[in-house]
Amino acid sequence: MKNKARPYILPAVLVLSFSYLLFAYLITRNISPASIPLSIFLFSLLVGGVLFALFRLDHQQELRSSIEDLDALSEISVLMTQGVEVDDLFKKVFAKVQERLPALSAGALFLVDWQGEDLGLAASVALPLESISDLKERRAESGYGVIERVAKGGEAQQEGSLPSLQKEGTTLCGAVPLRSSERVVGVLSFWSSQPMDLTPREKKWLEAVGGQIGLALERIQLQKSHLRREKEALALFQLSQATTSSLSIDTVVKIILNHVAGITESEAVWIMLYNPIQRLLEVVAARGFSDQISLKSLTLRPGQGF
Repeated sequence: MKNKARPYILPAVLVLSFSYLLFAYLITRNISPASIPLSIFLFSLLVGGVLFALFRLDHQQELRSSIEDLDALSEISVLMTQGVEVDDLFKKVFAKVQERLPALSAGALFLVDWQGEDLGLAASVALPLESISDLKERRAESGYGVIERVAKGGEAQQEGSLPSLQKEGTTLCGAVPLRSSERVVGVLSFWSSQPMDLTPREKKWLEAVGGQIGLALERIQLQKSHLRREKEALALFQLSQATTSSLSIDTVVKIILNHVAGITESEAVWIMLYNPIQRLLEVVAARGFSDQISLKSLTLRPGQGF
């Protein structure tokens, strides 16, 4: 993918036009008047043939580049179906993007928290530790403001820099939104080690990459939500069976403890029951704590905090 499309067309037209005028001048001086129209016609055909060949070659190059763009998007789409960590996944996607845009030297992936609507750095490639720290702390000079505007506005932008990269002449050359079917779920940003103005075509291609990633992230989130709901429904069903069975209270409490730990994905969980005689909440079961004995001596009055 080239930064400038058709760089040779204008020079070719100028050279051919000059040759045409020179030829027309020469034939008016050295050729009989009867042969002038035919000579001009033949030379016009030659000029037209050359221009047609140039435009055809350019069209073929554009077509080939479009096919390569689609192939790269297809490969990225396949990558997004692989069950790997976000950091490894982004490295593979960035490598594919770099194949199409070799001038890119670094990249970063920002994701929006699905509950808190908070934008944070999720993965990066070839960014110095200083730049990563600046982006995580959201410092103004880090270019985070540009990335945040892309997340809120949903429009690609091309401006900003990181101080640690600016020393090496590296600047932010593009930030595109990651779009799901309903909203922006993140931002994809790229830095270039040399002056680089993205063409409209390159921006659209990067936006298409962002769209692929956004839809894949939405699909992953929906799958996680579906599995979580299934897990919760199964746990509630088993809890209802346990509470209505003839099992001992200790066995029922242990079943509840295990299911709560599984649903909340917590390593440490305890259960407290109300003692009506002492009017206190007492720990009756716990897991994931190193000092179980001291924990069981913990009591609380209703309404009392920790």
